[in-house]
Amino acid sequence: MVLLDDLSTGTENPMGRALALSARAATVGFDWPDVDSVLDKVVEELEELRACLATGGRGTAEELGDLLFAIINVARKLEVDPAVALERTNQKFVSRFGHVERRMLAGAKTWDGASLTELERLWNEAKVLERTRPSSEDSNAEGPHDE
Repeated sequence: MVLLDDLSTGTENPMGRALALSARAATVGFDWPDVDSVLDKVVEELEELRACLATGGRGTAEELGDLLFAIINVARKLEVDPAVALERTNQKFVSRFGHVERRMLAGAKTWDGASLTELERLWNEAKVLERTRPSSEDSNAEGPHDE
């Protein structure tokens, strides 16, 4: 049997499969030496995605997949479950966007009447409020509009 043959090939959990594939390959030494090396790979893959977009976008899905695979390997090296980290970010996004919605309604504003600058201001307001609330969980997962 070949090293990766017994890992499923379905799309039901591609994030889990990426973790399993890279962890299995790491058992025979096919791995980055440290998290900084994987972060360098993330930067490389991001640059490849940008180059792809700059030349008309052919191969965008493949380049995006490479970037996602590298990011999942950052999580593996940090011993962070990427699915859990992503769900925490989803929850933060829902909470922050809810704040934006409530503030919009309180000000009797419409979405089409709001500028991106105003929406970002409300988003940042939500972040500040979030940081002043006590948290019972370690929050290593950052949201889509974070630093």
